[in-house]
Amino acid sequence: MYPLPAWTWKYSPLYKYEVTALISNQRFDKECIKHVDRIRGLIEQHVVISEQPSLIETFIRESKHEHAGAAVTDHEVLENVKTLFIAGSDTTSVTITWIAYLLILHPLWRDKLRVEVDAVLGGRHKIPCTNEQVAQLVHVHAFVKEALRLYTAAPFIGIQLLSDTESYTCANGLIILPSDTIFLGVDGCLRNSTVFPSPDTFNPARWLVDTATLCKMEQYFMSFGSGPRVCPGQGLAYLECAMATAALVSHFDMTLDCPVSEIKRVLAFTASANKLPIIFHMRADA
Repeated sequence: MYPLPAWTWKYSPLYKYEVTALISNQRFDKECIKHVDRIRGLIEQHVVISEQPSLIETFIRESKHEHAGAAVTDHEVLENVKTLFIAGSDTTSVTITWIAYLLILHPLWRDKLRVEVDAVLGGRHKIPCTNEQVAQLVHVHAFVKEALRLYTAAPFIGIQLLSDTESYTCANGLIILPSDTIFLGVDGCLRNSTVFPSPDTFNPARWLVDTATLCKMEQYFMSFGSGPRVCPGQGLAYLECAMATAALVSHFDMTLDCPVSEIKRVLAFTASANKLPIIFHMRADA
């Protein structure tokens, strides 16, 4: 079997998507470089940007210092900035959108969350609220967790071997080299029926269980990755989603402005809805 000539790729229906992706990436590079240059300029002028340096500011500062003979390169700074921008905005907004959708589909859970939010936050929910109050919203957190399980925004995670590992042989005999990138299908972990009974059923109560069962589910909960490269923003994402959920149930009644059958989960950069028209009504009993 012989490989096709490289020029035949231009006739593939996927070629135009690759070209679009490359152009978008170049434009994104330029915007991120502008942001990095702005922060670097402020640092060089000894301007105090914030009391607690941001992760981006720390990357830029570290690019000037060598550790064990190696400094953070400009390319590494740029790639980390891109990751933070993408992973820290689109994924959370997509998740909150799916949460609104699930609140519409499950009015009994919406009412349960509304009772909890009213009790913990004292009637109609008004932001700001304290971290201690948010921590008490156990049903809200379970709802968010189940939304992330069924509608994770990042359904694939790229995995590479550590640079000092020569190779790794999987149970099926597949040999992975340091130059290889393996993409993990996160949905397969999150819908594993041996861990999550009735895996396609939305059931936040599955997260309100004993510690042993919860620990087992957490091992397969890969929405934020796992191990030393787990998403550094997962705590913030949970907080944002919990507060958004509390605000939605406290302030609004919502209806879907199209048949449920028309809503599809599609993969662009993230796994978002093809469309999700929602009508918001001020909560009648507030």
